[in-house]
Amino acid sequence: FKSVDWQPWRYKRRYSLSFKPIVYLSEKDEYVISPEHVKRAFFHLLVNSYEATIDESHFQSNKMIYWNGSRRAKSGLAFNTKVAKSFNNNNWHTKEEVKLTTILNKKLKDYGDIDVLAWHKERNLILVIECKDLELAKNQSEIARQLYEFKGQINRKGKSDKFHKHIVRIEVLKENLDRLSKYVCKENEESLKVIGIVVFSSVVPMHFANNDFTNIYLTNLSELEDLVESF
Repeated sequence: FKSVDWQPWRYKRRYSLSFKPIVYLSEKDEYVISPEHVKRAFFHLLVNSYEATIDESHFQSNKMIYWNGSRRAKSGLAFNTKVAKSFNNNNWHTKEEVKLTTILNKKLKDYGDIDVLAWHKERNLILVIECKDLELAKNQSEIARQLYEFKGQINRKGKSDKFHKHIVRIEVLKENLDRLSKYVCKENEESLKVIGIVVFSSVVPMHFANNDFTNIYLTNLSELEDLVESF
């Protein structure tokens, strides 16, 4: 087990009474069993497993790990669609889950998908949107973890964090404005304005952190419309 499995200040840890409801007292060689608590713990595990709101490290079987990942992916895609549908179809074109190779029509390394690409029908304005449906950070450690995952940097292992991947995709698009303009059917590539946005499902700690991101705006779904109107 890992330290995060038992540290009492963490939520949804593997060795909490919510997930391990039967207590063994080694000094007395006795078990403490509450049928009501066992029942509640079972449904707690069942619901959180079904909704994939606990980490996959809770599970041992490949089937449950696969279920957890596929369920989270499906939830993420549903949030992408929700963000795309928030745009007025009379003014905007939107495209979900689109790769840079499709947009730029050339071979590239895998930079991942753009969750939502939105471009105005009349103005030379293109929005590159990353969608994040995050759980509410309930304590200091969860706040710290979210801030760490969204720094916009490459970590010590040489991997891009969740912000940095989005920053790189935007940079690649800006370096290929001629190809991007063809994809969105805009003639004047030099006047194209490409703006990066990260849309969260709710208010998150990153909204209150200082960052030096250029042309990347952080918002939540309820405030997206007001932000877009300000451009």
